[in-house]
Amino acid sequence: MTRSLRRQVAFIALTLAALAMISPARSSEGNAASKNAKVAANALQEYGNDRRRAGLRADFAAPAVDGLLRVIFDSERLLALPEPTAQDLPWLMDWADAANRGYKQLFLFGLEPGKRIDQTLLARNMRDYEDQISVGMSFLIRIVAMEVNASALFMADLPKEQVTKIRIDGFRGLRKGAAECVQGALLAAAANDMKLQNARMLVAAVRDTRDTWANALYPEDRSQTMAVLKHIIAHVSDKEIVEGAADVLTALAKEN
Repeated sequence: MTRSLRRQVAFIALTLAALAMISPARSSEGNAASKNAKVAANALQEYGNDRRRAGLRADFAAPAVDGLLRVIFDSERLLALPEPTAQDLPWLMDWADAANRGYKQLFLFGLEPGKRIDQTLLARNMRDYEDQISVGMSFLIRIVAMEVNASALFMADLPKEQVTKIRIDGFRGLRKGAAECVQGALLAAAANDMKLQNARMLVAAVRDTRDTWANALYPEDRSQTMAVLKHIIAHVSDKEIVEGAADVLTALAKEN
C-alpha cells in the first residue's frame, strides 16, 4: 500500500469515527443526518481530490468509501423521518447540498478544476460508477421533493411583506432545478445500456414522489417530463418501469 493510499484510508477511517460521534440527541434526527452527510461529503471530496492528483481512478465501491456514500445518500434514514415542515427547510437544504456535492464527485470524477466538462469523461464515469451514481440520483430525487414541499410551506407561511423577489426567484429556481433532476433520472432510466435494477430504482424514486411533481412542476417542465414518460412507456419493455412511468404520467396529467 502506497503512502498516499494509506493516508486516504486513515483519513476516511477517522471521518467515519467522527460520524459515529455525532449524536441525534443534539438536535432533530433530520438535522443530525444532515450534519453527518456534510462531514461525509467533505471526506469524499478529499478522497476524490487525492486520487485525481495522483492520476488514479477512484474506487467508490471500496468499503471505507462506500461507507461515506451510504451516509450521504441515506434514503432509509430520510424516509423514516416525519413529513417535513417549513421549520425543516434549513437542514433539508444542507443535506441536499451535501448530496449534490457527493453526486458531483461521482459523475464528474477526474474533471480538472476550471476545465470544461468532457462528454467522454462523463460516459466513462457513468460506465464505471453507474451503481453509485444511480443511488445518488435516486436519493437526490427524494430529498429535493422534500425540500420543495418544505419550501412551499415556508413561502405560504410568510407575511405578505416578506415574500420578496429574492425569495420568489429562489423558490422558482428550486422548482426548475427539481424538474431537471427528475427529467435527468427518467432519461437515464430510459437508456438501453443502464442496468435494469438501476433503471427501476430511478423510476421508483420519481413514482414515490409523483404528488410533489404534480404540484411543483411548471407547465413547460410538466410537458417535457410527460414527453419523457411517454417515451419510456412506448419503448421500454420492463413491466415494472412502464407501470411506474404510467403512474407518474397519470399524476402529472391531472389538473392542479
